[in-house]
Parts: sequence; structure tokens; C-alpha cells
Amino acid sequence: MMRKRRAQTDVVVPALTVAGLSAAVLYLLLSLISRPPDLSGRLAQVERNTGEAEQVLARSSTDSPYLAHAICEDPSAAPIALRQRLQSAAASTGLTFSNFSTTPGAPDEAIGGLEPLSLSFEASGRYDAVVSLLGALAKAEPQIFADKIDLKSQTSTVALTFSGRIFCSTTARL
Repeated sequence: MMRKRRAQTDVVVPALTVAGLSAAVLYLLLSLISRPPDLSGRLAQVERNTGEAEQVLARSSTDSPYLAHAICEDPSAAPIALRQRLQSAAASTGLTFSNFSTTPGAPDEAIGGLEPLSLSFEASGRYDAVVSLLGALAKAEPQIFADKIDLKSQTSTVALTFSGRIFCSTTARL
């Protein structure tokens, strides 16, 4: 009986030793591959970005949670300015711009006093000019949120039908 137990111990101790060493080696290997070589550089960049974000927030003169370029401050002036910018962008690319309309929505204090302003228009011209206009819309201030964009080929030209929204702050008028 003693011999059997000693034989089991002779196998168990080396097996546990091998298992422990294997676990330690695996731990070291995993810790090495889990750290990218440029970790300190990445962490430094995160710290710089955090510092810049804190500076921007500290410079902000309003209590608005929205970026200054994301919303318009005056819902009554926004349609006129928007129409002028879109007509100018369309004219500079050789597009025909038509059927521009805006419809004010009801202000919603539950979402921070924003008033949606629906807009729609049509434009037609060369394909690259329409794509350029869409690029200008993506960069527009206040931001234009597209609800529907329809492009139809008309042999040598493309017709664009656009509907979307901008949001104006109702709290800026208080």
C-alpha cells in the first residue's frame, strides 16, 4: 500500500511542477503580447487629447451641451442663410438648384431646447458636381442631418432629391 501511494506521489509532484511552470510561461507570453510596442506613445497621445479636450471645455462660454457648429442659434434666420449657402455651393459646381423649402418643427425641451427645422431641395447636374454638393452638405454648419437622399440618373446628368433636418437652439433666444 505504501508503495502505491509513493508511486502516485512520484507522478503527482512532477506533474504539478510542470503544470505550474507551464502556467507561468503562458502568463509571461500573454503579458508580452498583450502590450503593444508603442503603448507609452499611445498613452501619451491619450493624455494630450484629454488635456486638449479639457481646455476646449474650459474655454466654452455657454452651458450648452452641443458644439457651437452643430446647431443654429436663430431658427428664423437659419433658412435664409442655409438657402444662400446651398445655392452658392450649387452654382459654384454648375448645378441647377430648385424647390428649396424649410418647415419648422415643435421645440422639444426634453432634448435640450432644440427646434428641428426640416429642409428639402432638388438639384441636378453632373454626377461629380452632385457628389461635391453632398460633400459640402456633410461639412455644413450647422450640421445637416440627412433623412433621405435620392439620386436618379438622367443619361448625362443626375437629379438629387434631398430631405433632412437641422436643429436650432430655442434656449439661445431666452
